[in-house]
Amino acid sequence: MHVASRSAGCQYCQAHSLVAAGLRGVTEERLAALWEYPTSPLYTEAERAALDFALAAGAVPNAVTADHFARLRQHWTDEQIVEMLAAVCLYGFLNRWNDTMATELEELPREVGKRYLGRIEAPAWRAPFVELETGLAAGERSEVGSGDRGA
Repeated sequence: MHVASRSAGCQYCQAHSLVAAGLRGVTEERLAALWEYPTSPLYTEAERAALDFALAAGAVPNAVTADHFARLRQHWTDEQIVEMLAAVCLYGFLNRWNDTMATELEELPREVGKRYLGRIEAPAWRAPFVELETGLAAGERSEVGSGDRGA
């Protein structure tokens, strides 16, 4: 659910979803063209409808319209649409969890993320109880990114 994570801005989940896509057999060519999906010949109309839906459902505020459902129903069953929405919702939770906890990105997803997303930022802050567990002094940061989520 890369597009839902992109909509939420969670680099951790974006990178992990790219790794998962590769493990499921999505080619590097398709991954590289992901954000060209509306016009790319590498994506079908069914995939475009699903990706548009995921992007809209992952947005805050929610941007899903009746047109999204009409397009989905041309290609997918109601059960499949519900499964897509469940995946978007799961990633919505994971996006907020990982951003709030400033989860550090592991080596493989970091490398994949750099390849397809460009620059990957380290979290600009650490959750206070994580700082206590790691022995960092209050307010001290182990890595500093470009964003400011601090006090």
